[in-house]
Amino acid sequence: MIVFSETVDEDYPSIPAWFEAERQLLLYYVRVALNRWAAVPAPVTADAQFRALEPVFQWTKEFSGNIRLWRRGKLTDQDAAGQAVSIEEQLRAKDAWQTRPE
Repeated sequence: MIVFSETVDEDYPSIPAWFEAERQLLLYYVRVALNRWAAVPAPVTADAQFRALEPVFQWTKEFSGNIRLWRRGKLTDQDAAGQAVSIEEQLRAKDAWQTRPE
């Protein structure tokens, strides 16, 4: 994602921030999924494992849909910026936003 975001043209200055927010959202969902996975009671079933991973699957579906919209010109830079802010606010409320070291 990082390399891809660095090749974005100047019409989309908010894309790198949006990708960073999406990356952090994915990391949050992976932590949630791993906690759910660890709590799956024995005997472990495939259905229980898939349910534990559901947050990651949902993120993948939503993010890939947004990428398709962006590539087709239907997700504006303003939309991407709004999503980035919304995701950051959501994660900060859960104390899950990670500030990168300088």
